[in-house]
Amino acid sequence: MMGDPEKDEVLLDKDKFIAKEELITILTDMVADIPCEVKNTHSFLGKSTSIEVKGTDLFDYVNKKYSDTFADLTQFVNDLIDMNLLLPKNVKTFQISTRSRYQWTDTTLIVTGKQPLPSKNKKGTISTSLFGSSSSEPEEDSVEKYKRLKDQVEDATNKYEQSISIYDEALLSFEVTMFDTLLKLELTFKNLQLSIRDLCVRFETFIDQNPETVAALQEIDAGGESDFAILLSVSNLNSKFIEGTEIFEPYQKESTLRTAFGVDLISIHDLYPEDRGASIIVSTILKEIASLSTEDKLITWKKNLDSLDDFKDILTIRTKINELMKENVESSAEFVERLDLILNSLKHENLGLILRRYLLELPESLIDTSTITILNDAFKESFDIDLDYVKSFYDVERAENQAERVNKSTLNAIVKSIYNLRAELKTDEEKQDLVNSVGLNLIHFILKPEPSTPYFLEDKYCTVLMNKIIESMDKK
Repeated sequence: MMGDPEKDEVLLDKDKFIAKEELITILTDMVADIPCEVKNTHSFLGKSTSIEVKGTDLFDYVNKKYSDTFADLTQFVNDLIDMNLLLPKNVKTFQISTRSRYQWTDTTLIVTGKQPLPSKNKKGTISTSLFGSSSSEPEEDSVEKYKRLKDQVEDATNKYEQSISIYDEALLSFEVTMFDTLLKLELTFKNLQLSIRDLCVRFETFIDQNPETVAALQEIDAGGESDFAILLSVSNLNSKFIEGTEIFEPYQKESTLRTAFGVDLISIHDLYPEDRGASIIVSTILKEIASLSTEDKLITWKKNLDSLDDFKDILTIRTKINELMKENVESSAEFVERLDLILNSLKHENLGLILRRYLLELPESLIDTSTITILNDAFKESFDIDLDYVKSFYDVERAENQAERVNKSTLNAIVKSIYNLRAELKTDEEKQDLVNSVGLNLIHFILKPEPSTPYFLEDKYCTVLMNKIIESMDKK
């Protein structure tokens, strides 16, 4: 074994002391003259090179050159292993075999000049103190370590925020392009349908002797389960960006990059607790809607997303709200004041659209997944759903935890806003039209099930559920 690093001699072959300089000479000759295999490997740490030799080649060399110097050549090689100068690859100790492999360690390669000393700022430096020098870094004290780690965290945070911005910008650009394409696709399908109807009239007039052709065209025009009907429904504005449709598929890919519109309600609520417990963003949007005239409220709740300009408008507002969230405004009052200014720059008829957009990007539904499954099964049997059960969707008193309380409070605020607007209307026809329209426009975004959850998308289910929710508000 090796002796004291502070001395100039090393113990080898049980009882033989040799000078360190002589050992370095022996190692230099062995590395240079023994047949070897150089291997390069690549990993996330970078490229590394190793030099390996066979057991038989190693023994043949030391037997030929050092048989007079060392009495036990096997012990000599094992001493090199013990001193971490030679590393066994597939065995534990030295064996004279063509199958056994040994690798020269970094220490050996450094002292023999085959590998430079590691730089001072490089992690994982190799100690060569056996030969009187060391490249190991001195231990940093706790203050230096804290500063270094703090700088690393700040740097990582900045890179993360930059990644969010890049991701967000690319995603919104993609959405605008896709939305524009869908609008054009829908127009093309509608023109195609008009052309088919025109052909039906012409065939009936001029070639009524071919009833099979007329019947086929009429079937396409009538819809049903035809390919044309499916294409038209896919491009329909009511299904754009709704989870569960093929169009929404790009949004089902999870991402760890979370913008304000992709953060769960409880996280935002913890930053800016709202008095009534609902999401502060939803509450502020509803407050803006409540300030409108009855006529303008109807417009904003019933409006469909059917314009590329409107789509760009709500995405612009979305970006501004995200930027506001990143500023970490200290008080809820200041946050609401600045959010009000942002919402005031939006056309008031688009307030309902920005609300739907916000609900769409939430990572969870306002109603839990198990409830959605129950509703799905119930609607297959009957539209008669217990009103007390429906009331549980938004009854804050039935919340079992804080996250559920925020979700129920948020849904409660939305339902009350619609309920109060319904009370402002004079005729039953107007009231029913409002509830049906909101059901078509909003229920998809309130339920927002996960992709794996079976889900009804038929509009009739949405209108029925919205009617049941409003009815449950009357139930004491």
